[in-house]
Amino acid sequence: DDDPMDDNSHGTHVAGIAAGTNMTFCGTSCRQYEGVAPESKLIAMKSCDAFGGCPDGDVIAAIDACITGAEAYNISVISLSLGEGRYLDKNVCRQDNIETSGIIDIAASNNISVVAASGNKVFSFENASEGITAPACLPNVTSVGSIDPNDQSISYVTLRAPILDFLAPGSGIISAQSGNGNYTAKSGTSMATPHVSGAIAL
Repeated sequence: DDDPMDDNSHGTHVAGIAAGTNMTFCGTSCRQYEGVAPESKLIAMKSCDAFGGCPDGDVIAAIDACITGAEAYNISVISLSLGEGRYLDKNVCRQDNIETSGIIDIAASNNISVVAASGNKVFSFENASEGITAPACLPNVTSVGSIDPNDQSISYVTLRAPILDFLAPGSGIISAQSGNGNYTAKSGTSMATPHVSGAIAL
């Protein structure tokens, strides 16, 4: 819809990791946190519903709006903490996601970096090495999986494949919580992705 406010709690947390400033989280003691690229400007694109569903057409429209508004809003990075499917090969991924791939190619040709989460295991019995999700698997996308920031091990939920580009901190990441001005810890490749997006912004 036309209201970009976060009704799922996912986008706000991701945005804080990329660009948050003066985030005070009080657990056993209070600490100050900042995002990777603090004070960077953010453009909110509402392409997912309250239940976390992200229709391809809405994601494509959001990327297209970023391309159209790139000059006016100085858009240099598109960060996508979403995905579906499993792919081991970029060409197969492109064939199955031709429209999404096309709009991402246009973004890349306009010097806009596109960063996407590799995806998470839903069930413990799943094999995490059977491929990463789309759009992370597409050419011209920087794919990101999650590591534990304490011991640098790959998070067990991280979907992976030889085409996975980067690993970044994604376990127990503290960032903003939507709606109430508070902060919380979340884990997943969605949390790793804005670390790389923020680094590119810098």
